[in-house]
Amino acid sequence: MSGVRGFDDRFPDDLAEDEEYDQEELEPNGGIVAAVVAAGVGCAALGAVTVASAAWSSFADFLTLYDPAGPLTGKATLAVLIYLIAWVNLHARLRDRELHLFRAFLLTLALLGVGLLGTFPPVYHLFG
Repeated sequence: MSGVRGFDDRFPDDLAEDEEYDQEELEPNGGIVAAVVAAGVGCAALGAVTVASAAWSSFADFLTLYDPAGPLTGKATLAVLIYLIAWVNLHARLRDRELHLFRAFLLTLALLGVGLLGTFPPVYHLFG
């Protein structure tokens, strides 16, 4: 193959030392991490609000925004508000940083687990 004109069959490891590759700078992924972790915070907030409304009937009454639906309307509204506040706050703090996506994913899974556990009826009935 070396007889083909203009063909360079060398591998990057075989390049001369003076020939260097331009390494691309990594783009900050803090905005992505902020969005993913904030989603986990919102899920955990829904679980915590569900447990709190089962534990205190006055809190459940406070969360009742629409009588036919009961406190579910307030639970969902409060969880979404907490999610939005967490997202804006985390995005403002992390948007220019390069972070580990895998760690953010693990944190989000843990927060999602807290949220699922809090909305599981046998769990929140323990506090009622």
